Amino acid sequence: LGRFTFKKKPPTTPAPGDGMCQRFAIPYGKYCYYVYSGEVGFSWPDSEHYCQAGRMELVSIHSRAEVEFLKSFNYSKNMNLWIGLTRDNNFGWAWTDETSVSFLNWAPNEPNSAFHPGNMAENSMHLIINKPKKNKKPQQQQV
Repeated sequence: LGRFTFKKKPPTTPAPGDGMCQRFAIPYGKYCYYVYSGEVGFSWPDSEHYCQAGRMELVSIHSRAEVEFLKSFNYSKNMNLWIGLTRDNNFGWAWTDETSVSFLNWAPNEPNSAFHPGNMAENSMHLIINKPKKNKKPQQQQV
């Protein structure tokens, strides 16, 4: 399944009686986080479109603490989340919300297919929540 998380700045004026984040949102720092975990998975582009249609962005990650917060969602044992990291025009990396790429926490040997002749480059990223058990692949939606 292609699950993803996105965040939204809370409204400047909170709704009466319910704090800064809307229902089903998970507050953390100055953002409200939502996790899509429906039956139908989305590709990265569809995930981005879904978020933007709701005036939100795929999550950008700026600290180890934020990684740990995202890992705490843990809806299933083998869940990966699409995040807002994508290729920029210079084949570097950029967050879709246009915040600074000041924190990257690549897994060993990643990204591993950036410029292999004959193959497509990695253009989007996901956050691996849990490593799968031996001989099991994590659930993820391929672009």
